[in-house]
Amino acid sequence: GHFSLTRRRITQAVAREVLGELVQECRRLVRINDVERVICEAFGVTASELRSKTRRQAVACPRAFAMFLARRCTKSAYREIGNYFGGRDHSTVVAAEKRVQEWIDGGEPLKLPVTCSGRTVADVIEQLEERLMALAS
Repeated sequence: GHFSLTRRRITQAVAREVLGELVQECRRLVRINDVERVICEAFGVTASELRSKTRRQAVACPRAFAMFLARRCTKSAYREIGNYFGGRDHSTVVAAEKRVQEWIDGGEPLKLPVTCSGRTVADVIEQLEERLMALAS
């Protein structure tokens, strides 16, 4: 696929639309372990922490982001994502996806240290997606 450049003003909606097309384009190429790597780097957590049973906020929040991005950026099913992140049930992944989407929709500020410059969950998710796309290209 390719993107056509139009003379539309770049609004948030236009940017989102283009990002959406990019995500579709790269979805084939991004794997769950790519998502895990990007999350570990951004949040300073280890892969074994993400897969652990801990519910500590410093791990649980990045894990929810990882599940959200795995759904959005890979072709993986809920069950596969749950298995990957510590043998969790598919309903855990559904709940994580819903929670992160609510944070995005609500303009929630991110309350964790992260190597992204975003102030809101939406900003950070966008930057994490960009990192994933860079890996996939």
